[in-house]
Parts: sequence; structure tokens; C-alpha cells
Amino acid sequence: MIFKESFKIGVARILNTYKFSDPLNDKDLIIIEKILTDNLLDMLLLCKKLNVRCLVGSSGSYETFSDLIKYEFDLPKIRKTDPFNIIDIEYFFKIHQKLINYDYEQRKNMPGMEIIRVQLIPIASVITNFIIRELDIKKIIQSNFSIKEGLIFDYISKNILTERK
Repeated sequence: MIFKESFKIGVARILNTYKFSDPLNDKDLIIIEKILTDNLLDMLLLCKKLNVRCLVGSSGSYETFSDLIKYEFDLPKIRKTDPFNIIDIEYFFKIHQKLINYDYEQRKNMPGMEIIRVQLIPIASVITNFIIRELDIKKIIQSNFSIKEGLIFDYISKNILTERK
């Protein structure tokens, strides 16, 4: 691990602190990106120095991005048993535009959208898009494990399961 810090810029926190239009307008996008720039500067600088080009997400937002892309572009069904899914960046950008330009009702009616994500997903999409742009991300991976679960799974796979073979 090369960087560990907790950021107080979660989607729910941003939504509870600021009142945004629905759909988001240009002023909203500027405010959100200023919050991100102000809070993520150290992380962004380190990631740029290390030439990070892959973004891994394990939250419900990334699952939603995967589901929306699957339905929008008629892709094969995403299996929840797979440890991860690759999110095509170009498909993400197209979905991102819809998420920030659609209002609540339009987002709610998007195939693959879970009702609990309808209000939060535009902010999550702005955060993800910001990181992609700032770091010149080339690959997005949606993990079906939390970070802790993923580390445990990786450890078991490498150390315990290989011993039994």
C-alpha cells in the first residue's frame, strides 16, 4: 500500500452538504469538481507521479455503471459470481452524459438502474469522470468484492488453495 487516507467527500456527504439542480447544471459541476480538487490534491499528485492508469471500484455505483452499460449497449449479462468486470471507458462516458443530463424520473427509468441509486448516481458519475480525466485513466474495473474481501480472496487463492494442490 502506498497511500492511505479517508476522504470526507462521499456521494451522500456531498448531496447532504450542497443542494444541486436535477438534472445537474454547469454551476453544480463546477462546485463538485472544486470540492474534489480541494480534497484529492495529494492523492492525485501521487497517482500522477506513479502513472496510475487503472481505476478499481467496488461500490454500488460501479455495479450500477456496469448494469447501465450492459443494458444500454446490449452486452452479455454480467455475472455476479465473476470477481470483477471491465467497464469500457467510452461506454462509461456515454452513460455519464445521460446520468448528469437526465432528471430523477429519466434516470429511474433507465434499464439497469436500481431505485436506491437514482438520486446518488449523478454525483458518483461526476466523481468517477473527474478521476478518469485527472489521471488519464485507461481502464476501469468493477470489483464484486470490497477491498477487504478482495485482499482476503487474493491471499487465500495464492497461499491456501495452492497449498492443497
